[in-house]
Amino acid sequence: MGETQEERFKKALLLLKPKSENPVNIPNRKQDFAEAGKLLNQLAEENFAPAQERLGWHLQLGTFAFAKGKEVSLTDKENQRKAFVWFQKAADQNYSPAQKQLGLAYTHGDGVEKNPTLGLSWLLKAAAQKNRDAYFFLGQYYLHGWGNEKDPEKAYGWYVLAADQNHPNAFAVLGSLFRKGLGVQKDLIQAKNYYLKALEGNKTSATATQHIKKILNEIDKEAGPLP
Repeated sequence: MGETQEERFKKALLLLKPKSENPVNIPNRKQDFAEAGKLLNQLAEENFAPAQERLGWHLQLGTFAFAKGKEVSLTDKENQRKAFVWFQKAADQNYSPAQKQLGLAYTHGDGVEKNPTLGLSWLLKAAAQKNRDAYFFLGQYYLHGWGNEKDPEKAYGWYVLAADQNHPNAFAVLGSLFRKGLGVQKDLIQAKNYYLKALEGNKTSATATQHIKKILNEIDKEAGPLP
């Protein structure tokens, strides 16, 4: 009996990871973009939604072009169009990560004509399935006015939902909202608490850690040490 689609998909994801990341401790494991791309393409053609979404994402990033030593541009229109097609196929299967990707593509005009209203509808479909990235980007949508007018109060509600699912970026944004009084009443205690949660959740970026610590020091100077 051959490998299942899920098993082949996991293999593709593992092949994309650097050799230093070996979560299952496979001896002599190699990073192989060509083989990963081949597997993802095969699975995408078989209409396997998770592979379609990941293939689209890596096309956007230029992962496979970079692996071949080609110059990579995140604004490459052809790759953006190809990515959009795969996002659409996966989203049509009610796969929430792809619905989120499709929402962002329409919102920003990546690979398709820009249509923030349609982008919002797809983000909401993903959010209806409790997709934490969709929650976060709905917050971004309203905070930054990706549609028309900015609405910090609506943004706050979506960020809270994202934070409830431990979205890695939601805590710092909530800290900023409370610090500035955007969409909520200004509250430096709440701001500091959210920034501390962001600091606790950050495991990878030394730059982000330094930035958050700098903000925490600024809050202390502004209001004195907080409990």
